Amino acid sequence: LFQSFTQADASTTRRYGGTGLGLAICKRLAECMGGEVAVHSEPGKGSEFSFTFIAGFDPAWQDRLPAPVAVSGAAAQTAIAPLRVLLVEDNAINQQVALQMLASLGCTADLAADGRAAVDAVQQRDYDLVLMDVQMPVMDGLEATRRIRALSDRPQPRICAMSASVLDEERRACIVAGMDRHLAKPFRRAELDRLLREIAATQGASAGQPDAAGDDDAFSLERLIDDLGDDGAVELIDELIVAADESLRALHAARESAAFVRAAQTLAVNSRMVGAEPLAAALLAADADQHREALALRYTKLVERLRGWRNHP
Repeated sequence: LFQSFTQADASTTRRYGGTGLGLAICKRLAECMGGEVAVHSEPGKGSEFSFTFIAGFDPAWQDRLPAPVAVSGAAAQTAIAPLRVLLVEDNAINQQVALQMLASLGCTADLAADGRAAVDAVQQRDYDLVLMDVQMPVMDGLEATRRIRALSDRPQPRICAMSASVLDEERRACIVAGMDRHLAKPFRRAELDRLLREIAATQGASAGQPDAAGDDDAFSLERLIDDLGDDGAVELIDELIVAADESLRALHAARESAAFVRAAQTLAVNSRMVGAEPLAAALLAADADQHREALALRYTKLVERLRGWRNHP
């Protein structure tokens, strides 16, 4: 049981998750600390896993703890605005952990147990954030994200991948599918708090009218590089630059409202990838008759800035 193994079904729609390394790693860590791992299991009742290790004690540890800081008034309350969150997760324990974590941060969430249910939920209600597991039965998170991004008649939420994989190629697959961020499982409460605050901070800009004449579309690659690494970020930016002409042609050619919304959403997702939040918000709120040319110009300028960075990073 404590030896490493691999899943016979390696697809992202497999019913059971994991890589087969968890217990093996725990065993090695316990042994490195002079201990061991054990399991007691009874059929029909459950299993209990335990570990031991040799720990030292430093009486001075209390002196190194920072003194608590008193916070009063408005600052003591959470700065996270009420967000409409959809949690997409098939594992019951992970569901409870994520829901409790969200509740501790002042957010409630709807729950979907697989990708197909997530697509149905987004069609029925507007969400600010979808926390999307990647490996799920019925429909995986990548396909669910692609289908959500193809919905031309629905407001587009932020979609954040939740995955135990931290490989650059799998993070990149999430971004390419249309996800905005990647949270590595098991993520910490502080990471989720940071994500919620980032989204809440942009809600005002997203809700307003697009500033078609604006030229404040600076970009930030810090998040993209954090998700994909230097090489992965460069590769994705190259693809975005190559695809720009075709994406802009689709925006110019769209005469029906649904076609325009689809084209604008594609550009908005691309803009968010590189941290151009004002442009992404404007594209999602755009009107074909009033803003088409101005937004196309803004996106063209963004691509030129990216091309300049690519030539002189």
